Amino acid sequence: MADRADRSVPEARPTRPDASGDAMSVIDAVGRRRLLLGLGALGLLAGCSRGANRKGGALRMLNPFNWFGRSENRANREPQIYRDPRELVDQVVELRVERTSSGAIIRAVGLPAVIGAYDAELVPLDEGPVKGTLRYEFRLMPPKDGGLPGPKRARLVHVARYLPTPALEGVRRIEVIGRKNRRITRR
Repeated sequence: MADRADRSVPEARPTRPDASGDAMSVIDAVGRRRLLLGLGALGLLAGCSRGANRKGGALRMLNPFNWFGRSENRANREPQIYRDPRELVDQVVELRVERTSSGAIIRAVGLPAVIGAYDAELVPLDEGPVKGTLRYEFRLMPPKDGGLPGPKRARLVHVARYLPTPALEGVRRIEVIGRKNRRITRR
């Protein structure tokens, strides 16, 4: 009878599955693989952070947080130096820096006082970046007949300037200057 009682007790199974390919071990392997891939991605992103690789290598270009941010508006209090016969735009209302495969495009929108301004351009103030800042004046020719004031939408003037990657080396700020204000964007 003792023999019979021993046989009726079910065998104890191990709580962890063995490496024979049970469903639980497959889930653990997938979870570990995802964890390792996630940690690798975080390490790559940390490697191209702002502090590492200051000279701008290939990894730095992968980080979307290293590109220029939104522009900010400031009053223009500097004396104007006229190197160009064209006038400064009355106001700079928008400034964006768009990344390209070989550099960047600076796009600005200006608001002159009257309709009909032409020959608009972003004119550089310096040969290259000064203390990490590239400065441009938003210049345009006013209409020959004096022009008429009109709605804001009719007066807007759009300009753009291309900068190759070597010209962006060490640039932390881009500034576009108008007669009444300036807009600044930072990395």
